[in-house]
Amino acid sequence: MALIRMRSLTPTQQEAVRKRAVRAVEQGRSQREVSSVLGVTRASVNRWVAEYRDQGYAALQSHKRGRPPQEVLDDEGLQDFVRALCSPPERFGVGATVWTRARVQEVLERDHGIVASRWSTKRYLSRWGLVPPSDALKRKCASAAGTLHYRLRTDVLPVRGHYTMLSAIGGRGEHHFLIYPRACAGQDVIDFLVRLKSESRLPIVISCETGLVRDSAVQRWLRTSASGIHLNGS
Repeated sequence: MALIRMRSLTPTQQEAVRKRAVRAVEQGRSQREVSSVLGVTRASVNRWVAEYRDQGYAALQSHKRGRPPQEVLDDEGLQDFVRALCSPPERFGVGATVWTRARVQEVLERDHGIVASRWSTKRYLSRWGLVPPSDALKRKCASAAGTLHYRLRTDVLPVRGHYTMLSAIGGRGEHHFLIYPRACAGQDVIDFLVRLKSESRLPIVISCETGLVRDSAVQRWLRTSASGIHLNGS
């Protein structure tokens, strides 16, 4: 099948192709098969799937080109923003259960008037301490076919008060997280993993960089109730 010239399509048509490709892969079809059926390159399908798993369907939407105006939060605004992120994303109406860079970007624009590109949002999050250390993001996860592999870790945020970020870092460095106004407990880990699993039909495998997984409640839940969630090495 001849390749589609994506640039010849309207933004709406381009978005439809991207979403159709991702849905097909998520339903179990191979990226090679999807690229052949849709007439797009395999590299494009691979990129769209990676962006979707990192940021959700928002990453596949068409956007206006050009650099928008940008603002930044002052210290007081940052403190308020971190407190707000202690609420899960569904309370903000973003249609998700865990935070990602793209979902934070959406809330920044809608609720704070800060219009930032994907990369500017990444720099903001890094400046505010809302991403794990760079060496943690660069470490790769080996994923078996048909599974998603995440590394689970906790980080104390460098802001006033005691805030803890519970993160799942994917094989390509994609970052899913929730923030708590206290130290995390075992039940927080269970809730986080349930939320993470709800965003994918594929089974997930967890490697842990936090001792919380040794919590007795977490261990019991992994053995008896964690459908589609497996601890690496177990």
